[in-house]
Amino acid sequence: MFNMIKIGKIIKEARTKKNMTQLELADRMGVSYQAVSNWERGNSMPDIAKIPDLARQLDLDIKELLGDEDGQVTEAVRKTIDEPEAALSAEELAEVAPILPPEDLKEKTEKTVQNDKIDLKALIPLAPFLDDEYMEELIGSADLSDLDDIFALAPFLSDKALDDLVTKMDINDDFGDIAGLAPFLSDKALDDIAEKLIKAGETSELAGLAPFLSDDSIKRIADTLLHNKDIEGLSGIKDFL
Repeated sequence: MFNMIKIGKIIKEARTKKNMTQLELADRMGVSYQAVSNWERGNSMPDIAKIPDLARQLDLDIKELLGDEDGQVTEAVRKTIDEPEAALSAEELAEVAPILPPEDLKEKTEKTVQNDKIDLKALIPLAPFLDDEYMEELIGSADLSDLDDIFALAPFLSDKALDDLVTKMDINDDFGDIAGLAPFLSDKALDDIAEKLIKAGETSELAGLAPFLSDDSIKRIADTLLHNKDIEGLSGIKDFL
């Protein structure tokens, strides 16, 4: 992934070495001097079409400009520029996402998805750069991985999308951490999770969800736990009865 602070320092050092002002570099690049200033401060990146020209203006190769020691980012940039019709891998897509215009990124993402089933982990680096509607479309068809990935994507999801994603999950060893998402989930989603926990015998995890469950849900859960003689589960929610 791009380290914008590092790249900004490289741009500034190369520009000053050539005794060039920000305004002069901006004129040569066809951008405002504010854009150059933002690049150098690490606030933004040139879009991908300008990378080769910027490298030429600063007498750097693209790998040097991007501070790309292992060459992975450079190769992803090269492929995106030189092979515009080629599908990128999920890893390559993540590398170039910060410097692709939104519509170009969406087009590239669609090609990637057509060639390779994408999972939630692969969507995390793309989420800040894709529009919300398309992001949710991708998530709806993505392979579920683990709860950590859902936490990472949560800021980019609507309440409904988050509900749908969480209720699709199977109970696993990390499911207890779902309490961290509970404030953002609907009553129905919380009820579904509670029922899954009970069926899986993971009722000790109910204590984390209890503060967010409705009174009706708590009563219904308590009745089920009592019927199952699940003392541990009842002790976890006793303060909410």
